[in-house]
Amino acid sequence: MKIARYELLPEAELLARLKRTRLKGFGQPEVYRGAALEILEQADTGVLTPAQRYVLKEGVTCMIELHEAFRPLGVDTFALRGALLFWPEGADPSAEPPIPLLPPVVEESREPDGRTVLLINDGIHRVYAARKLGRRINVVLARNVPA
Repeated sequence: MKIARYELLPEAELLARLKRTRLKGFGQPEVYRGAALEILEQADTGVLTPAQRYVLKEGVTCMIELHEAFRPLGVDTFALRGALLFWPEGADPSAEPPIPLLPPVVEESREPDGRTVLLINDGIHRVYAARKLGRRINVVLARNVPA
């Protein structure tokens, strides 16, 4: 994949947009409205807990290819502090919306046995791509998310 154009969405704007993210169904509440959101840098992928029991090989491969496509542009997709908005080669930026790429969203979750785990809510393929390459990864950490 080749990147035709990209823009960086600053950290503050990313976190503000995530605060306004609505949950599908359940009356569409802004699930992170009252949560504390921050960028957690260099998270160890081994301590992040998957919310699902599988990853798609193609998804991990796609995230590695995307990481490689941004390397010549000086962008490390595993060290994002904001979000990337990008258009692949062949896309028309004047007619097509950008593709967003942001750090994985990880929620601090209190488990029934009393443990606190860092649950991968979004971005499991990005986490596993970093893990496969032996990398740490920046994540958006959400605390105090309503049950």
